[in-house]
Amino acid sequence: NITTTEILSDDNTDILNEIVEKEKVALLYGKNPNEVNGAFLMLTKLGYTNIKILSVENSYSDNQLITKNVTIEEPIADIKAFIDESVKKAQKDAEEKVVVRKPPKKKIITVKKKKKAPAEGGC
Repeated sequence: NITTTEILSDDNTDILNEIVEKEKVALLYGKNPNEVNGAFLMLTKLGYTNIKILSVENSYSDNQLITKNVTIEEPIADIKAFIDESVKKAQKDAEEKVVVRKPPKKKIITVKKKKKAPAEGGC
């Protein structure tokens, strides 16, 4: 257990580097996921890619630990359903648009030469 205020001390950075070398995952937790969000962002900016946030809400009641699962981020729209629907629509449109067109006939435009004006009279 490392407190957020001491996460970048020499001893703790050695521990984090050892976790990276052993290819293990470091798990951050607190009273809620928002409490460890700052430490998570700081560590990922420093290059630690094996950091995860525990998505639980911890509290104590009558000297017992109470843990509730929490959803960290829930998208407003169902992105997978949107992508699937777009793919189906694109395939359907591609099937409908297979129409063979005849090449258009070339129009021949004739250019008439202008007549030269006769030379005007001389002396």
